[in-house]
This record gives sequence, structure tokens and C-alpha cells, in this order.
Amino acid sequence: MREHFTEVHSTDNLSIMPIALLPDNTSLKEREDIEDTWMLKLNTLYPYGLNLRAKKVGVMDSSNLVMISKDTVYSKFNVVKISRHTRGGVHTNQNGNSATFCTDTFFDNLVNNPTIDFHSLRTTLAGIKKVQLKMVYIQAISQTSSANTEHLHRLLLVKDLAWFYLRRMGVGVKKPKSNFFLVVNYVNKHVEYINFRKIFSNSDVSAASPFKSDNISAPSISYHYPKTIRSKVLNYKEAYDNYCDPNTLSCDCNSSAYRDSHHKHVITGDLSFIKDVRLRTLLSKGLNYRDQAPPSVKAAYNAAKTAVNDYCKNLSDRYKKPIVMFTE
Repeated sequence: MREHFTEVHSTDNLSIMPIALLPDNTSLKEREDIEDTWMLKLNTLYPYGLNLRAKKVGVMDSSNLVMISKDTVYSKFNVVKISRHTRGGVHTNQNGNSATFCTDTFFDNLVNNPTIDFHSLRTTLAGIKKVQLKMVYIQAISQTSSANTEHLHRLLLVKDLAWFYLRRMGVGVKKPKSNFFLVVNYVNKHVEYINFRKIFSNSDVSAASPFKSDNISAPSISYHYPKTIRSKVLNYKEAYDNYCDPNTLSCDCNSSAYRDSHHKHVITGDLSFIKDVRLRTLLSKGLNYRDQAPPSVKAAYNAAKTAVNDYCKNLSDRYKKPIVMFTE
């Protein structure tokens, strides 16, 4: 703060307003805690304000945090929850600013405007798409090396705020991955409606697990799908195993309306030459199509039960724990 009012402004630009009256017997620690509370409530940590330290949230130097850390200063502030109501079922468009947003214009206004409307700045960054937000973040970093003190303050504010919204979108956030898989046989569509992640994150299920590690208790979910129709309708293997010189083969392609004029054989993607309607309909779905079993809750339940039993059996074998420990 001292540097700000000696290098950027002077004491002529300073005004003081009391915000809390403390008793004389307030200890130094209590005063520091109260000061931190107000800094977090009023969002005055650098670069949003001039305060650098807030022990209450573990920030010892916010200028250092915003420059080199993967964390954000903005995430340290108190969250203000606002009740929003929509009328007539109309939902707000979160990317409402993305169509007209221009990165160059944004930074020109940031540098040239004498004052910053923080609410407008925050609304703009919160309303653009991820790819645009990444460009803002990258450009804010690139411009910091040549910026003066005042402009650096603004660029770091944009960098911190852009990174805050990017992290909220999942950028740079490492999701815990499990080395253990629960393989579910995809018997029918009802299998999709079983939320295995929610089941394994349930407190009762976690408590019943013989392991303390969440990585083991919460597996990655994998589905075993039935084979596609490709191997059933095409004869790749047969043609390869029984290969012979095509010039020695006899065929009736000359009489077909689908004969290719160059190769003199039937080469076409037109399925109308297939007379069987059911076969033609099946091929029209593509070679990666899988036969759909009729919906069955019971079959889906049995598939899920088998998958969980197999998963417990694998853990039991790997960690030498009696299978009875998994019966709960």
C-alpha cells in the first residue's frame, strides 16, 4: 500500500473511513482476524485491492500468488449467494457476450479507460466461451512483462479472474483417477440409468468398504458392449483365408445395374440392390451398429450385481482380503 501511494498516487488521493469499532482490550490476534475478515468480505486482496496478506485463508503475499501460483486470489473471497428468479421459464444465456466479444478490443479498453467497472469486467469474463477465456488469460500473461505499475495491476486482475472461471470450467483441475475398474456388461439401455459413481460415493457404502483409500473404494466405470454387426455381415476373414487370383473368379457382375464401369464389378454404396428388406434396414444403420436387447430392469440389475461381485473378487484376490469382508 505504501508503494502504491508513493509511486502511483499520493496521500491527496487517500480518504479514510472507519468500518468497525473495536474495544480497547481487543488482542492483536483478534484484530488481525477481524482485519482479514473485512478484507475477504470487501475483496481488497491484491490485485482486487491493495492488501497483500490474509493469514485467515493462508495468503502471505497475494501479489506472488497471482503471479506464479495455480491458485486464484478471487477464490479466497467470501461467496455471496444471490437468489435469482426466472419468469415464464426463460433461462439466462451464459454465453450471451461470446458472439460480440473481441479480445483485442477488451484489452484496449482495459488499458485506455481511466477507471474499471469491476462488475462489468466480471460479467464479461463470466459470459464468454472457454476458448475466448483462454485467449484472455494467455494475452494477460503476455502483456505483463511490458506493463507499467498501474496497467500491471489491471492485467493481473484479469489474469486471476480469467483463471478462476477457467478452473470452474475444469481447466487445470486434476480429477482423481482410479486404477481399478468396475466392468459392467451392457445388457440393455437400463444399465445406463444405474449411477455407480453415486452408489460408491454413498457414505454407507464407503463405510462398509474394507479399504480406507477412496481410490480403491470408488472405481472407474467401464462397460462391456456386445459385438457390432460388422463381423456378422462382412466376410473379411473368409476372403483373406480363401484368397485367390481375382482374374480366375467367375461372377455375374456384367448383368448388374450396379456394375462399376472401371472395375467391371459391383462396387456401390447404394443399398437398394439388397432385396431382403430386413437386411437392407440393418445395413443402413452402419457396420458399428449393435443389436439392442429389449429393456429389462431385472437383466440390468443382474448385470450390475455381477459387476460388483467381480470387482470385489478382484480386490479380494489382489489384496489378499477374505471375500466375506465385502459381503456388507
